[in-house]
Amino acid sequence: FHNRQETYPFFSLPFCKGGKTSIGHYHETLGESLQGVELEFSGLDIRYQVDKPQEKFCEITLTQERYDSLVYAVRNQYWYQMYIDGLPLWGVVGNVNSDSSSKVEEYYIW
Repeated sequence: FHNRQETYPFFSLPFCKGGKTSIGHYHETLGESLQGVELEFSGLDIRYQVDKPQEKFCEITLTQERYDSLVYAVRNQYWYQMYIDGLPLWGVVGNVNSDSSSKVEEYYIW
């Protein structure tokens, strides 16, 4: 992806924050602080080997401004890193599907 040295807060994009009203961030080490790593609590309660019924996590209204910011992130190949149970996980915000014959772009958010 384009520039892995630039980092941005996860919630600078309009992702769901869940039921938690305030999201805190912190640095675990001096190295993470110098590298621009911002660890933020997402509000997700993920537990392994525990059955949990399906439930709605959150709902957002996708305004034009939010849509534009997500499209920008997808076009510029933004990616994220998160930790689940202490294990790192990386992923892209989304993908673009371009149809050259009709010049239509479809954006998929993961």
